[in-house]
This record gives sequence, C-alpha cells and structure tokens, in this order.
Amino acid sequence: MSSAGNSHKNALKISVVVMASFGVIFWIFPQYLIQIFQADLRVVSIGTDLLLIAGFIQIFDALAMTASGSLNGIGDTTFTMYTTILGAWVILVPMAYLLGVVLNFGVQGVWFASLMEISVISIILHFRFASPKWENKKVVS
Repeated sequence: MSSAGNSHKNALKISVVVMASFGVIFWIFPQYLIQIFQADLRVVSIGTDLLLIAGFIQIFDALAMTASGSLNGIGDTTFTMYTTILGAWVILVPMAYLLGVVLNFGVQGVWFASLMEISVISIILHFRFASPKWENKKVVS
C-alpha cells in the first residue's frame, strides 16, 4: 500500500471512531444535550429528532471528510470540488425541498436530505480513492 493509502487508512480509523462516538452520544442523550441550550419542550422535541439524524450523519461525514482530505492532499482537488458541488445541487437541494416542503416532513426532512447527500458523497469519494485515477495527479507547488 502506498504512503498516501496508509495515511488515509489511519486517518479513516481515527475519524470514524471519534465521529461514531459523538454519534452514539447523540443517540443516547439527545434530549439532555438540547436541554443544555434550551428548555422549551417543543424545541427539545424537534432538537431530539434532529440529533438522532445527526448521529448517523457523523459517521458518513467522517468518511466523506477523510476521503476528501486524502484526495485533496494528493492533488485530486478538482474531483472533490465537483463531487461536493454536485452533491449539494443534485441531491441536497432537491431532496430537501421534496422531503421538507412537498412531503411536509419539515426540518427533519431537510436533515434526512443532508444525510442522503453526505452518504452519497462519502461513497463516491471512497470509490475515487480506491481507484488508480488519482495516482496520475500532480500537486502544483
């Protein structure tokens, strides 16, 4: 395995463990975390739902950010930029509108759209890192 591959693998282990740990905290103590900032029961109820979704987002965010950072570090910045832009405009915006407004899931629907976006981006970026396509990239100095 290349030096970049080893670095990516080590960073991935650390980021997934850290972010999954926060995800578990979000799943176990959502209402308590919200109550630190707000006592209003309606806010606590909505915030609890959102933290449960955010718990899943943590894992995929760790995967996406690690792959993005690894690809950027080896010079494959254009691919990560286009993937992020397309994820936002092709997945996040339409799905947020569909789930949040059209299907009337509100803010929870918007957060599910965010979960969908970061999940797809993490998969795409990891497939890119696993492919040999980035190996021909030259870092501009």
